[in-house]
Amino acid sequence: MGLERKLRIVATSDMHIESERNGLKAVEHATEISQLIADVLVVIGDIGTPKEDVENVLKELGKFPGEKLYVLGNHDLINLENSKVPFHIDELNELLNKYDFHLLDNKPKVIEKIGFVGNIGWYNGDFFDFVKKNVKIKNGDPNNWVSALRKAGQILKNEERYKGKLDPILFSNLGFFYQNFKKLRKELRAYQKNDDVDYIVASTHYLPTEKLIAPEKFEDFNYKGTYLGSNAIGKLYTKFPKLVLGLCGHDHSPIDDRRVFISDKPIYNVTAEKSKPYHIFDIMSDGSVKNQPTNNKKN
Repeated sequence: MGLERKLRIVATSDMHIESERNGLKAVEHATEISQLIADVLVVIGDIGTPKEDVENVLKELGKFPGEKLYVLGNHDLINLENSKVPFHIDELNELLNKYDFHLLDNKPKVIEKIGFVGNIGWYNGDFFDFVKKNVKIKNGDPNNWVSALRKAGQILKNEERYKGKLDPILFSNLGFFYQNFKKLRKELRAYQKNDDVDYIVASTHYLPTEKLIAPEKFEDFNYKGTYLGSNAIGKLYTKFPKLVLGLCGHDHSPIDDRRVFISDKPIYNVTAEKSKPYHIFDIMSDGSVKNQPTNNKKN
């Protein structure tokens, strides 16, 4: 008897309705996704801005017939109106609930004995050595990870679109990273011990490993590559045998294969592109993962 499929997942990230990046139109993309045959939809942040346009995309995605999960992206924080990081969950969760999305940043969820965990992730500076090794650091740019993080904090503090949303009193890059890291670790530990959970799927908006970075695709790939994610998240994944799939987005110029392995864990960047606006994954009865062709519309 062959392996049976336990669950089919559709995953996408970084639609960015405000830019129509690479000719991809977010509303059309959302309509296509709503017609797919699958059990779970995972959207890993950054539908875009402004909030009104994001709601139009969510309305289309809300027609997807299966379970719908969401992980916040950095651009989702820009849509905040009345709350500040780290007290951002309630406001964004209210919008997502309107279209039957479950926000993983708020709490994890078990679907058909598969535990889904995740949150925005963020960065802690541990990509810096990779960036420094693979690209030339420009004159005047930070030359160590501490300086890079400090400059990142200044950018977030002063950049107009974040003002009033990333309060420097409440928010620091390392503080926000560790808040999300500890929450993810707690949820992974709980599901690893839970006999009602067979396998775990983890999603973060930011990259969980530098292996997914393709420096040659960046025209201006300087110290800012430090801000793409953290290896600490990927290392965390290796400690949990039940974890069978990691998903992420954020980096709009992913490596060609979109997939790497951390130990035996497959990690995919599912950032939307016109040529591949979403990914389909089958979780099999033995915990193996199959990445299926993206042509699974309803008849």
